[in-house]
Amino acid sequence: MVVGLVLDSRLPIGIVPVVSANGLATEIRIPRDINEALNVVFEENHEIEIDA
Repeated sequence: MVVGLVLDSRLPIGIVPVVSANGLATEIRIPRDINEALNVVFEENHEIEIDA
């Protein structure tokens, strides 16, 4: 997974769900509609910390 490459960094990542079985996106309330999800990803100051 790409996330493994940035896991120990402070690099931000954007999660855009593209299938119905995306538990992480559902858990952090990212919309399933791709346009709405992209709006959330690119919102200024939108940050959710995830404990890996």
